[in-house]
Amino acid sequence: MRGVVSAPQPLAVEAGADVLRRGGNAVDAALACAFMQGVVDPQMCGLGGGGVMLVHDALQGKTIELAFYAPAPLAATADMFQQLIVERVRWGGWRLRNRENEIGYRSICVPTFVKAADVAARRFGTRPWADLLAPAIEVAAAGAPVYHHVHDRWLRPTAGFADSIERHAATPAAERLYMTGGRMLATGERMPTDDLARTLRRLAEHGARDFYEGEIARAIVADMQRHGGLISETDLRECAATERSPLWGRYRDLRIAAPAPPGGGLALLLALALLEPWVTSATRHNGIDHAHRVAECLKLGLAVWKARSGDPHFVTEDPAALLRPAFVDGLRSLISDESALTMAEVGARLVPDSRDTTQVCVIDEQGNAVAMTHTLGLGSGVVTDGLGFMYNNAMMLFDPNPGQPNSIAPGRMRQHATASSLAFSGDAPVLAIGAPGGHGIISGVAQTISNLVDFDMSPVEAVSAPRLHCEGDTIEMEARFLRAVAQGLQARGHPVNHSVYSYDYTSGRPHLARRSRDGAQLDGAADPRGGGMAVVV
Repeated sequence: MRGVVSAPQPLAVEAGADVLRRGGNAVDAALACAFMQGVVDPQMCGLGGGGVMLVHDALQGKTIELAFYAPAPLAATADMFQQLIVERVRWGGWRLRNRENEIGYRSICVPTFVKAADVAARRFGTRPWADLLAPAIEVAAAGAPVYHHVHDRWLRPTAGFADSIERHAATPAAERLYMTGGRMLATGERMPTDDLARTLRRLAEHGARDFYEGEIARAIVADMQRHGGLISETDLRECAATERSPLWGRYRDLRIAAPAPPGGGLALLLALALLEPWVTSATRHNGIDHAHRVAECLKLGLAVWKARSGDPHFVTEDPAALLRPAFVDGLRSLISDESALTMAEVGARLVPDSRDTTQVCVIDEQGNAVAMTHTLGLGSGVVTDGLGFMYNNAMMLFDPNPGQPNSIAPGRMRQHATASSLAFSGDAPVLAIGAPGGHGIISGVAQTISNLVDFDMSPVEAVSAPRLHCEGDTIEMEARFLRAVAQGLQARGHPVNHSVYSYDYTSGRPHLARRSRDGAQLDGAADPRGGGMAVVV
């Protein structure tokens, strides 16, 4: 076996698997997969986005985090949106007049994906740069098909945010790419992605530097200047993909590396640490007691992460201190089996998030491992004529009020609920896992890890089992939870939203690659909520 690749897009998984077959390693496969994701799932990720990648280099025995979150432009100011606030929306987010933080040129943060791909390929890859882009170029040149899960997400509303028609009509180039006759393209139709193919060919020929200092950069900056965007030549030239140490925690006998702030590793590791002593061999999976405890642990993990972490250049509290036993035990003491803990009791200030991003997980035969989350947020609706890709709208996910852990500042990265994680038995990686899904990433990944470890589920069972999400006071439960469980939770004081969807998006869509502890077997799984697959090569 050469390796295993898992992601929400079949064509992207195929691209990564083909790289493994040709002798590439886990990083090569992950990058080929990621470039393809930007072609076939263009609102989730792409050249206009950012994210985070965890990499384990088996030869060096080293695990690193490559953080490439899209920073606010240098022209951004803390109060730039404060006078435009209309109302708070779901999860405590903010809607502004004219949706300036969500749609259009002022919603865009500096795209960092291409820079990160270049750094990862140079540091850890083995294949030529052009080879990693070739599969994406081929599909883009033919016109990328609209897959069912892409169309489904276009049509599912995200409460408090613009619908797809409003978003994609924001610029003529976006409308031409994704709409026809005033409607979104239908499943099976092809997006006219020839401009994107040309951009990818230019990157393959001239390298990533062209995106930040060359012809592509000049086209980006000229478009921003014409339309009131904030991104400058300096923003593109100086943005970075930063290699650093991940945040470390444990679950049972596994050591887990997860994204440091502003990523969501703190929320994930806290939720797992809180949950660990409360799941035993006698626990009934998704029974009332189990669901109550999972919800409370998620609620507290997310609350602490939101209130006490952020861009480490601006929020200096040590996240490792918040994972120490004394702090975790103090949090756990707030939880009662008799009644729900309310957010008023912990003083949580919620922040907005989208349900959109995407994931790549790869482990190869040498024991190299990658878990990468990359994103556009919900997408800004902005496409530069001739370039063919959409920019992120990461400004949407800052707090428009100054003085908060997630407030706007020049060069600042907003909070991201990324939970791309690597789990180790001893020094060897046995799991690469992560998810799309906004703050639901945390709940999905935490429950999937527990399903694997505590309930001995297979990877497919672990990602497919019914899940809940709890952020704030309300528990969001899929339709497959028994009504008796929902009623039991309500009796303990939980507001419950029992979904009409059997496979809902509220708890993220985890994907994973797994390696047996002896290294002899590889397998993986793709969440059925996401439309993807896992392939062992």
